[in-house]
Amino acid sequence: MTTSGIVLAGGRSVRMGTDKALLRYEGTRLVDRAVAHLQRLCDDVVVAAGPRVIPELRVPQVPDRPTGTGPLGGLAAGLAEAEGDVAFVLAVDLPEPDLDFLARLAAYWQGEAAIVPTAAGYPQPLHAVWATSCAPALSLLAASGTRSLVDAARQLDATILCEAQTAALVDHDRWAWNLNRPSDLEAGSA
Repeated sequence: MTTSGIVLAGGRSVRMGTDKALLRYEGTRLVDRAVAHLQRLCDDVVVAAGPRVIPELRVPQVPDRPTGTGPLGGLAAGLAEAEGDVAFVLAVDLPEPDLDFLARLAAYWQGEAAIVPTAAGYPQPLHAVWATSCAPALSLLAASGTRSLVDAARQLDATILCEAQTAALVDHDRWAWNLNRPSDLEAGSA
């Protein structure tokens, strides 16, 4: 099994008030941090950058496919560009992913669309393992109006782990912690 990495960095960052991908966490832009994390595990890494091009990025970038379809379109575009059988997917605003956890999730993969962990009662499709082969199906779902990655995962019969299954695989409790507002960034830096 070959692995790719996809950073979803095309969000509008409405709650943050500025482009999250360019924010610095521990001195490094969030997008560079996510790419570096994935490069430790993956054969190739691509950034789903939405409608813009992120400056000074040394990995391929793709726009959403179809455009204007949010994270689902970004994931579909990233999976279409990825070279591996599966892709480790990270949202750009997850500054402390658990890389060993992603590798453990990949070990669960049996050919389904995705392996999605759960935290605090919610599936976490942006810290998950997705099959690159489901890119066309995700594009069709996005084009038909689906916006939720969780709904898409369910429609494609992905494996969604319960919290107990997830907890048995994870090494630290901040793996799903993300940066949505300026106060999150300040709390994380403290």
